[in-house]
Amino acid sequence: MATELLSVSELRTSVLKLIHRLERVPERYVITREGKPSAVLLGYEEFKNILATLEVVLDLEMVKGIEEGLRDKKAGRIKTFEEIFEEIP
Repeated sequence: MATELLSVSELRTSVLKLIHRLERVPERYVITREGKPSAVLLGYEEFKNILATLEVVLDLEMVKGIEEGLRDKKAGRIKTFEEIFEEIP
């Protein structure tokens, strides 16, 4: 995924073109003002993905469950889908 720097003046002249591109291609644009990062422009789908990721990361119970699952995997305490259903009479 590309991240490009754009000045505010570049953004002004090409905002519609950038929006159309972001609808098709997952990119990010860091908007600079006087040479310093000031804002970020990204597509709506990427924005939704970022929010979904944050929800997972901020859900402590879910994070604990993921960590427990990783520990189980490392310790060999896991079974495949097929193994589980073979055990069911």
